[in-house]
Amino acid sequence: MTEVQLFSYDQAWGPAQEISDIIKPYSERVEICGSIRRKRSEIKDIDIICQDIDRFGMITALSQVVQSVHPTPQKIIFRHHGVPGEIYCVKSEQQFEVMKLERTGDYAFTQAIARNAIERGYLFRFAIDKGYYKIPMYGLYKLGGSYYDKDRKRHYYANDMIHPITYKERDILWLLYGKWIPPEERSWAGEDQNS
Repeated sequence: MTEVQLFSYDQAWGPAQEISDIIKPYSERVEICGSIRRKRSEIKDIDIICQDIDRFGMITALSQVVQSVHPTPQKIIFRHHGVPGEIYCVKSEQQFEVMKLERTGDYAFTQAIARNAIERGYLFRFAIDKGYYKIPMYGLYKLGGSYYDKDRKRHYYANDMIHPITYKERDILWLLYGKWIPPEERSWAGEDQNS
């Protein structure tokens, strides 16, 4: 098993800010997320969300500065000053807001949001629907129901897959928790934070 290299907050913040500055001219919105936004003392990698307007220009600019650039359809993987990172590229404010929420919290936080949404009659989505229509679903939707597949795995669906109740980070947290949860408080691994 490969050991994951960790970086201090200061070691990761500088390269993250440099990357953010490089891609801003090619983007409508840019936000540093992940453990850097949570201000963790140890950082595994850089997570950035951007609503790009010139992806080719962005990749060209990055390739002149960073150690490595690997673009995929959904993101750009890079390494800058030895720190690995990913830029998640989105096409709308709606996707940007939801991905900012999803990519800031740790895995346990994101799973808690999904569970809490279902308990309150909502469905939290942050990807393209995997069903027949392949509709981009980013936000909090009214829960339509659920069904079990042939493997007895439960799936949830929204009646209206086009119009979320909200997609704003602040509004989602207020609807589900009745308060704003600062990014610094979104590391929930090993904690019970359902209410």
